[in-house]
Amino acid sequence: NLAHKIRVEKPIEIKAHIGDFVESDLIQINSAEISGNNLILNVTYSGGCEEHSFDVIGSQFISKSLPPIRQIKLIHKNNGDQCRQLITRTINVDVRELAYSKNKGSEIILNLEGARERISYIYQ
Repeated sequence: NLAHKIRVEKPIEIKAHIGDFVESDLIQINSAEISGNNLILNVTYSGGCEEHSFDVIGSQFISKSLPPIRQIKLIHKNNGDQCRQLITRTINVDVRELAYSKNKGSEIILNLEGARERISYIYQ
């Protein structure tokens, strides 16, 4: 009988920004969905001994398709965590900076590296 202790943790709150992609430590994206101006990510990574940090970066380049497409990347920094506990967390990402234009109804596809689905974001 394997008993798992369940720790309910508040979602991690971050703001996405435009910039250059950087290296990321391993992370698995389990799901990605839009809710208003937020991208809700459910992720799993190994650790448990150090504080981890997260960032979402959007490419400055946007495809000229309809709707336009922006490549985005979740950056995970494990800060040298050697522990191997599997941790699943929710990350709420304010994605307003990634909008095609900051006008209500403006649509863009956010193509998140490592996610299974394309994410349609309509600025609220």
